[in-house]
Amino acid sequence: MAEKKGIRMKRIVIIMFCLFIMQGLVSCVQSDNDNKTADPPSQTQQFTVGPEGGQFSFVFDYATVVLSFPEGALESSHVISGRLTMDYTATESGLNGMVFDIQPDGLSFLKPVGLEVIYKEEALGNVPEDDVRIHALQNGIWLELTGTVNLSSNSFTTYINHFSIYGIVKRAPASSLSVVKGIEPGTECPNGGSEIGYGIDDNRNGILDDDELDGSVTVCNGETGSDGIPGVNALVEVTEYGTECPNGGSEIGYGVDDNRNGILDDDELDGSFTVCNGETGSDGIPGVNAL
Repeated sequence: MAEKKGIRMKRIVIIMFCLFIMQGLVSCVQSDNDNKTADPPSQTQQFTVGPEGGQFSFVFDYATVVLSFPEGALESSHVISGRLTMDYTATESGLNGMVFDIQPDGLSFLKPVGLEVIYKEEALGNVPEDDVRIHALQNGIWLELTGTVNLSSNSFTTYINHFSIYGIVKRAPASSLSVVKGIEPGTECPNGGSEIGYGIDDNRNGILDDDELDGSVTVCNGETGSDGIPGVNALVEVTEYGTECPNGGSEIGYGVDDNRNGILDDDELDGSFTVCNGETGSDGIPGVNAL
């Protein structure tokens, strides 16, 4: 009796141990599934726009891209698609997830199309908000687009004539520029002159705008000088020469007409060289008469 009871206890212990192991396996599988990252949803979106125009939006995780087509911007209807791209992320700026590929690439418009990007501040990371602008990627280079900046609403607005790769990218360092303007003769500069303006190209458009001008300097032309002494002419004198030339020749002398008398005098001769005539050739074949 005691032996049977001991066998039953062993069976119960074995069953409980198996149940414990199975529960652990289920928990591991569940935990593994919980730790798996779900495939991100497709970020590609599209819409159709025709000659009537309209306003359309691409909504992404960190930004919304709004395209405003005026009536007549397109001759016919087109399917417009937009997606986030990692192929052209501005990694040097640390602004991943802020680059947008709008297709069809190169599609041109008859009228400018409004492009507005409304972004979330957390997408900027540690980059100061005033250091980023909307850029277009052209030939592998990010070019800043001119437009309207509204930092209070986290938006950049510009106008485009065709589609490309666009991104919220850190701005290139501003460079110093100068501009030169001519000054007509007047009180400040009796003989005219130039005004040289200088400053920093804050909007990075390659032009020193009026509100970027830090200062200027004026450089006046000097007075007209008196006439200089008339220049002298170089002269060449050719004389017959036969002593060293069996068939005759010429001696060519050259120099500067210092006394301006139009004659190369002996004391003005700087040098000379001899050119001999060649030997007389043999007679040619007699010609024939026309009849």
